[in-house]
Amino acid sequence: MAAALTVDGVIKRFGDVVACDDVSFELEQGEFFSLLGPSGSGKTTTLRIVSGFETQSDGTVHIDGEVVNDVPPNERDVNLVFQELALFSHLTVRENLAYGLKRDGVDAETIDARVAEYLELVDLAGYEDRDVRDMSGGQQQRVALARALIKEPPIVLLDEPLASLDRKLRKELRVELARIQSETGVTFFYVTHDQESAMSMSDRLAIMRDGKIQQIGTPEEVYDEPANPFVADFIGDANAFSGRIGVEDGVTTLTDGDLSLPIPDVDAVGEATVVVRPEHVRLHGAETDGLAVRITNKEYHGSSTRYIATAGRDRQIQIESDETGFEIGDEASVTIDDVRIFE
Repeated sequence: MAAALTVDGVIKRFGDVVACDDVSFELEQGEFFSLLGPSGSGKTTTLRIVSGFETQSDGTVHIDGEVVNDVPPNERDVNLVFQELALFSHLTVRENLAYGLKRDGVDAETIDARVAEYLELVDLAGYEDRDVRDMSGGQQQRVALARALIKEPPIVLLDEPLASLDRKLRKELRVELARIQSETGVTFFYVTHDQESAMSMSDRLAIMRDGKIQQIGTPEEVYDEPANPFVADFIGDANAFSGRIGVEDGVTTLTDGDLSLPIPDVDAVGEATVVVRPEHVRLHGAETDGLAVRITNKEYHGSSTRYIATAGRDRQIQIESDETGFEIGDEASVTIDDVRIFE
C-alpha cells in the first residue's frame, strides 16, 4: 500500500531565503502526523506546498502514491481546516456541510444522510439548522472539521486549527480530534507550534527548525531520545549545560564554568552538551551530597511542584518534584538521575 503522503527533498526559496531546505517525510495511511516547529520554521510553507497553494522550488510531493507537483489545489485529494475557519457565516450548519457535496452533484438524499452522519461524529447532532455565526468558537471548529471530512478525503490538512481557542477548550477539542481521526481512519496532517497539542494527539511527529527537519518519531521518542539540544529544549522543558565531562575517583562530572555537576556514568568524555529533564533532577536537603543550590521560585501544580533553583553564579535549574516542603530562599542540593549527551 502506498504512503498517504510523501514529501521528498522539497526545497522552497523566496529570493535568498530558503523556507524549506530538503524537507522529506512520509505519512502512513490512517496516521495522525504532526509537523511541529516555532514561528518561521517553514512548517506552514510545507503545508501550503502539500495543499498546492505554494509551488516548491525543487522536490516532489506524492499523494497516495501519485506525484501531484503540477496538480492544482482543487484537484488534490485533500481537504483543509485552517485557524481562520472560512465557514460561510450567512449559511446554516447544514448548508455549510452540504456545499461541497452539492457542487459535486451528490443527490439530496445522500447529502442529508452524510450531514447527519458527520454532525453526529463531531457531537453536533441536531444543529443542522443553526446559523454558524450564532455558534461558539468550539462549535464552529467542529463544523469546519465535519465539512472537511464529509467528502471523505484520504487526507485532511489541519493548519493550527485550535490556536484561537482558550486553553480549556483546546484541551477538550484535542481529545475530540484524536477520537474522530481514530474513528474515521482518515490520515491527519496537523501543523502547529503547540507542543502540547502535537504530543498529545500524534502517532508520530516531525520537528522543524529553520526550514529543516530536526527529528521524526513518536512523542515518546522525541521526548526521551531527542536528536539534538534544540529538540530537547523545544519539546517539554530541559536544563542544558555545556562543558567538559570528566571522571575522577569514579565520579563522572560535567564542568561548566564555575559549575561542577555530578552526572550518571556515561560513555562520553570531553566537551559536550548535557541535557537534563526537570523530572530527572532530584531535590534534597542541603546536607546531602550533590550540587548546592538555593530555591528561587516555587509553583505548585497539584500533582507536582515546579522549583527554580540557582547554582553557582546565577545558573538556573528547573526541577519537577513531588516534594512540597522546600520554600523560596531555602538552601538545598540536587542530584541527577538521567541525562542526554550531545557531543
